[in-house]
Amino acid sequence: MPKFPDFHFHPGTQLRLRLSSNYFTTHPDYLVLLALSALVGAIAGLIVSLFEIAIHFMADYRIHYFDDLGLPAWITAILVIIAGAIVAALGFWLTARIAPETSGSGIPHVEGALDGLHDIRWWRVLPVKFIAGVCTISSGMVLGREGPSVQIGGAVGRMCAEAAKRFQYAPHVLTASGAAAGLAAAFNAPLAGILFIVEEMRPQFRYNFTSFKCITLATLMATIVLRFFRGQDAVMDIPTFKIPPLASLWLFVVLGIIFGIVGIYFNRWVLRATAAFKNTIITAY
Repeated sequence: MPKFPDFHFHPGTQLRLRLSSNYFTTHPDYLVLLALSALVGAIAGLIVSLFEIAIHFMADYRIHYFDDLGLPAWITAILVIIAGAIVAALGFWLTARIAPETSGSGIPHVEGALDGLHDIRWWRVLPVKFIAGVCTISSGMVLGREGPSVQIGGAVGRMCAEAAKRFQYAPHVLTASGAAAGLAAAFNAPLAGILFIVEEMRPQFRYNFTSFKCITLATLMATIVLRFFRGQDAVMDIPTFKIPPLASLWLFVVLGIIFGIVGIYFNRWVLRATAAFKNTIITAY
């Protein structure tokens, strides 16, 4: 895939450019960047909101589709599992066939784009990540919306950067703004979107006051759009529990050891299954 034009810097100048506020030399350019960042946040918030709605709709539809057939409960359960497998297979096929870069969480792909290693084919990433993400997450797999939302937002930023080709650093700033907006819209958490860029993508993100303003504006716009669809309530309700007695603390130690062992083997099984699946896809094509 093509790289950003004039995106690489000499090692001695990279830190200076990350900290410099002179990305844009004129006041109109500065206003254009802020306006595009707001637009990126609004579009990313809209798409991520629809992404969540589609996931819940597909999951409920898959689970309750067979309720009216009057079948025994165990047959209905098997049909629900088979339907989930078919939908997940569709998502895997779309990813492998059309846009392999949308595999996984998508966050490393955005990080690579911010570092100038590759471009984002937003015309493929957006539809494939949306449809494949809805299929795989709604199928009942242990997946979350964080990574897909970040990649969707980054693709929106790269799409809007097409309108600012004469600005050398617009693709970088708008991609980062879109990624932050995607995360903010996924969890109704604008501060989390900002901190995600500042902390998680700190080796790739080029800091200055202008870029920081852009990601802040994008996350705010994304959150406003999200709350228009789902209201002001939190995305995740955190339950409260009674404080356990001190005599039961040893049970938490045992629980931690058990899950530590299970987690190690679970990761090994996931990696082996992923490698086997990739080998199967490569052999098939």
